[in-house]
Amino acid sequence: MENAIKYGDGKEISISFSEEEGCILIAVKNSGCTLPDTDLPHIFESFWRGANAENLKGSGLGLCIVKNILQQHQAEYGVESKQNQGSTFWFALEVLDQQQTEKFVKKQNQ
Repeated sequence: MENAIKYGDGKEISISFSEEEGCILIAVKNSGCTLPDTDLPHIFESFWRGANAENLKGSGLGLCIVKNILQQHQAEYGVESKQNQGSTFWFALEVLDQQQTEKFVKKQNQ
């Protein structure tokens, strides 16, 4: 959310939730400022800052930390950016059934 505010054009930010193929898909989209195609492969790297970050405070660690958390949860994640339409960061988490949830909770309480 912070990046959506920080790097967007200030007009619109949306958060969407949907369920697809046994996963919860969460997407955060901002309007306006887009990421160059050359930035996209690096966006989740530590200490890497995009071309649009030159005059803004930051360390380049936020998305790397998010990536590491998502990987711990075996989530899929990505970013899409369309010229003059903004950027969408998304991730998908597997939905556990009742038996999987109970097994997970039991393991956490050991």
